[in-house]
Amino acid sequence: MFGPSNDPEAHAGALVVGDARLLALPVRSFRGTFAWTTSPLLLTLAKRDLEEASLPVPKLTGRGARVAKESCVLHQGKLYLEDLDLPATESDEATAWAGRLAPLASPEDDIFKKRFAIVDDDTMTFLCETAMQVDARVRLDERTRTVESGALWLEESLPPESLLLGLLAADRSRRRGVDMTPEEVLDFALAGEQILQLGGKASTGRGRCRIVPMARKEMNHGQS
Repeated sequence: MFGPSNDPEAHAGALVVGDARLLALPVRSFRGTFAWTTSPLLLTLAKRDLEEASLPVPKLTGRGARVAKESCVLHQGKLYLEDLDLPATESDEATAWAGRLAPLASPEDDIFKKRFAIVDDDTMTFLCETAMQVDARVRLDERTRTVESGALWLEESLPPESLLLGLLAADRSRRRGVDMTPEEVLDFALAGEQILQLGGKASTGRGRCRIVPMARKEMNHGQS
C-alpha cells in the first residue's frame, strides 16, 4: 500500500493520503462548557469533499451565529465563546449539519447536537488564532535535573475533540504478485473505525486521533 521501506524504487504505493482540514473547533463556552464551532467557509469546503448537495450552508452577514435546535450553548439569544458574545438563533441549517456529523463525532450520546454552532467566517478566523491549546515546555539538564538556560518554549496544538476532514485516494496495487483493486486497497486501509497516533510528540499524548471512514463517490482513478 505504501511501497517497500527497504527498496523505494521497487514499486510505488497505492494509497494517497490528503491533508486533513479543520471542520469544527472546540471553543470554551459560557453555557454547555464548550461548543464545536465551525463557519460557512469550512462547511462549504466540507460539503464539496462529502459531495452532499442536500446539506445547506447558512449565509451570515456580520457577526453572528447559528445553533442546532435544543442547543445547550444558547443563552437569551446569545452565544458566549471565550470573550465573545454573538447574537445567535436556532436554524434548520445548523440542525441539518449537526444531525449529519453527530453519528461520527459522538455516536453513543447526544452531546454533539446540543453543542454545535456555526459562526461567521471573521469570528472563526479570530478563534483559530486565539482558541488553540498552548502549552509551556521546558528541557531539563540531564546532570542536574533542572531547567537548562534558555530551554523554555511554547507549543501550539489543536485542542482535544477537534474535528478534521480529509480525503484518501487509492489506485491498484503495483506490487508483484499482489492483485488489489482500488476498492480493496481502501477497504484494507480503512478497516472500520481506528485509533491512531499521527506525527511526533507521542510521549506527551500528541497526535492521538479517532479515524472514522466515510463513503464517497467513485473518483476517476480510485476512491476516497
